[in-house]
Amino acid sequence: MSMKAMRTARLATILMSLLYASLMSARADIIKGPYLQNVTSSEITIMWESDRPTTGVVQYGPTPDYGLTAREKKPARIHEIRLTGLDIEKSYHYRVLSGPDRSVDLTFQTAVRPETPFTFVYYGDNKSGPHMHRKNALAILGEKPNIALQCGDLVSRGDVYSQWERLFFTPAAPLISRVPLFPSLGNHEENDQHYFNYLSLPGKESYYSFDYGNAHFVVLDSAFTSIEEGSDQWKWLVEDLKNSKATWKFVSYHHPPFTSGGNYYSRKRIELKRILPALFDKYGVDIAFHGHDHDYERTVPIISQAGARPVTYVVNGNGGTPLRYVGKREWTAYAERVFGYTLVRINGLRLELEAKTVDGRVIDRLVIDKGDPAADRKYVESALKLESIKDPITAIDLAEQAEDIAEQAEDTKDKSLAAKALEMYTKAFELDPTFAEALVEVGKMNRLLGKEDLAVEQFRKAMEILPVYPDSYEEMTDVLLERRAFEEALAMARRWAEVEPDQADPQEAMAQIREKQGQPELAILHLLKALEIVPSDSGVHQDLAELYAKLGRRAEAQNHYKQAIQWMDFENTEEIQALVDKMEALERAWVD
Repeated sequence: MSMKAMRTARLATILMSLLYASLMSARADIIKGPYLQNVTSSEITIMWESDRPTTGVVQYGPTPDYGLTAREKKPARIHEIRLTGLDIEKSYHYRVLSGPDRSVDLTFQTAVRPETPFTFVYYGDNKSGPHMHRKNALAILGEKPNIALQCGDLVSRGDVYSQWERLFFTPAAPLISRVPLFPSLGNHEENDQHYFNYLSLPGKESYYSFDYGNAHFVVLDSAFTSIEEGSDQWKWLVEDLKNSKATWKFVSYHHPPFTSGGNYYSRKRIELKRILPALFDKYGVDIAFHGHDHDYERTVPIISQAGARPVTYVVNGNGGTPLRYVGKREWTAYAERVFGYTLVRINGLRLELEAKTVDGRVIDRLVIDKGDPAADRKYVESALKLESIKDPITAIDLAEQAEDIAEQAEDTKDKSLAAKALEMYTKAFELDPTFAEALVEVGKMNRLLGKEDLAVEQFRKAMEILPVYPDSYEEMTDVLLERRAFEEALAMARRWAEVEPDQADPQEAMAQIREKQGQPELAILHLLKALEIVPSDSGVHQDLAELYAKLGRRAEAQNHYKQAIQWMDFENTEEIQALVDKMEALERAWVD
């Protein structure tokens, strides 16, 4: 075989192994799962995916000897077997058989009786942080919850098949193979059919409800289905809450109506705040859980003028995806930028909520005890009046209208568009002088218009108004880098890293600065630090590969090109081919 043919064959092998590693490795028949869905006191659904159609089998029973079998009627790749006739509040062993492959022995438990204490966990927004998601899943499993709820954004792009394995099913496997999962749709699921193929949920699946113990759970679709008053989902919600006589009522959906994070300035938040809270407190909802903002936050109890009982709102978008900033608003009882989950223990009339980090630190607690009249009265009387909360609606509308114009201006460098966006952002900031995000956008438009000194003043002022907002530091780092003020740029990037320690971006900026200084070895150290923070960042792997290639360190370059491809969407064939071409060039240089 010629040298060229050998190189071509070798690269073809590399590409095939990278693109299809999850399917081709040992030709495993079971490629996702098994995992548990839609548990009741007498039934549960067991699902998994195989790499080719097979007739799936579930063996189950009270011991590892099983004794009971359920079989599919026809071959499938996504397997869904409903076990029925189970005993209430009982533990079972199970395993799945799929062609020649079989899972390990696993366990599940049916739903508990209304009088039995139980625990559930809430987490979410794990879409682009598979390594932290894995840690979170293992920490949650250690709590031994009866069920888990998830706020959505299971993956970054719901229409990308490969992401479902890499970003969700693999990291979540220890948890969802033993604890039934009840997720809600996030915007990143894109309402794609993959979501509905992989999940078996009650009702319409996009929105549904279920009972567990003495609690009623409602899961809404805030991303893709109208919830306006009079819509089908709204009418369903009213009837569902009205008809439930459960001791506890919980609602889960993706977008929060109360948040001190980045989505405070969101028209979506305002719409949901207008529609839902008055319904919730009228029909006895105790806690509403959400995600979307990548942080943890709990509100004080909030009640509308006609409400019967206040509602506490919890944001729990800290399940794995790199975090975002969170501040403090009039409703904030506690907020922190930290990875973790929320644990809720129900014992009759008493509820104990704990927000925990992945390393087990308890950061927040709430007790609601309906069996203690004095304590319950104190909780109810502490409620914040919904009508007293004033939102900067006009400022939000202006900023959202300006966003599209600003994006066009940045893409096209059109100064007339930049001036228009500048005027709108300026007005938004004047209407709400705490709106640091708008002020940063004002600075960005001024940079486009050549008014860099003015922009710098605005970035610095934004830092004073909201020190935890990272974009101010990012923009200042970029300005200083352009001015070749390298040491000042490094100092600013370090401040940025203090504000955003769980993001790779500040380390990437420091690497860029070091490279501009002619210090590639130091640049590499920053990029390696970035990968410690986000190991699945394809762009960082690619930057590292290119730096190693420039230094002639072929093996390290190839390793990071491979990892860049591994974490890239498999559907991005042009980008993958470009990286393969670079690997091929390294091969040629080495052979020659």
